[in-house]
Amino acid sequence: MAVSDALMRGALERIGPTTIPIAQVGGIRGTAFLFNELLTRAPQQETVRTFLVTCRLLIENQQFLTVEVPPYRTSPPGVASREIVLHGLDGMWRVGDGGVAIGYFAHLEEHAASKGWAWDMTEVTDGIAIRADELDALDAVSCLVFGFAGEQAGREEIVFEAPLVRNAAGWEIPTAVPAGLVGGPVAIFKRNGEGQVVLKCLGLVLPGNERHPIATFDVIRALIASQARPSRRRRWPGPRRK
Repeated sequence: MAVSDALMRGALERIGPTTIPIAQVGGIRGTAFLFNELLTRAPQQETVRTFLVTCRLLIENQQFLTVEVPPYRTSPPGVASREIVLHGLDGMWRVGDGGVAIGYFAHLEEHAASKGWAWDMTEVTDGIAIRADELDALDAVSCLVFGFAGEQAGREEIVFEAPLVRNAAGWEIPTAVPAGLVGGPVAIFKRNGEGQVVLKCLGLVLPGNERHPIATFDVIRALIASQARPSRRRRWPGPRRK
């Protein structure tokens, strides 16, 4: 499906604000994004827990990790530092098969609150994240990769349109993606059962050279499902803005 300017703008408004730039200290730079796992749903109320999602390569065997803080991802303006250096990653992150890593966003929320600011971001919701039955019927031939491009601090936020193919191992992007996008979310447009064009997050882009595998959301959900659910659940009355 060709991506029109209107569809591109809609995808940028929905998926773009879920992303933040992360980097190994003195190493590879990539992108992470927020995902809300839906725990319970009731009228006018949903209970969720929020994860940072990225690729395993960026996290595994690292003692420290840098989270770059774009000013437009925070409020009030001018209070947040330009970067946060995380340590003790074993307590925050979990890695699994399929090249995926997840982290508890609460750690970053608590850090921001202690410094007098808050994150101003949205999340990939459970409804946008593609499901296994949708993957089976998917016939997309192009995708959008969201993230922060570049190999230096102060990277540019971009969306990269790329071809998409299915092979025996799953879905992949059969071309190189700009440096810094590894770990970023991959979105597609598809038609639902009523023939309407809808936006779906396919998963995240994994490291590669001239070809980049995609860790699809069934892999991400499997890793999240392996984590114990909290005994006290945070209530979330509708769309949340911090």
